[in-house]
Amino acid sequence: YMHSLFYEGGEYELTDEDIADYIEEYDLYACRYIFFGEDGTDITDEEMTQWQSEAQECYDHLITLSGDALDEAIAEYAADNSDGNTTGEAAFASEVELVDGLMDVLSELEIGELGISGATDNGYYVIIRDEVTADTILSALNYSVYESLANADFEDLVTEWTDNAEIADTGVLDDFNIYEFFGNLETLRTAIDAD
Repeated sequence: YMHSLFYEGGEYELTDEDIADYIEEYDLYACRYIFFGEDGTDITDEEMTQWQSEAQECYDHLITLSGDALDEAIAEYAADNSDGNTTGEAAFASEVELVDGLMDVLSELEIGELGISGATDNGYYVIIRDEVTADTILSALNYSVYESLANADFEDLVTEWTDNAEIADTGVLDDFNIYEFFGNLETLRTAIDAD
């Protein structure tokens, strides 16, 4: 149902401008990170000092690189976790609470720039700010930007439809799942088209 409404050819097809406005309105960020530390509670000062040194060494190395060389070096860190570091990607809106003020570091970076966090409860982060695109997955929502915008627009449409139909709130629709309903319709339509 979402595809038929909001994706290519749909009545409410989302444009590049819609996506750009959504990214700006919700102040969305994306980054890759390399984490030096561990999830735990019994972390010693010696471990924190070691992780700080490793993160600084990583940052000092990566800051000298750009373009493909930077991407390749990050991929090497991702492939070789023998020193205990972990890597990943994250995307979120600025109001999402991040680990120990990591947002403060990220918001100061331009797209493509690197930063290094101060001490967090569990170690240190080297982060690389990335561009937010339509396909960027928002970690807090587990949707792409495109899907998140489509869902937001769909909620507005459902409200508009029910208002226009002058549906009185009797509580009958309290347990009605609009997504499941349209998902079932889509499944039924696919089955009919296949016959």
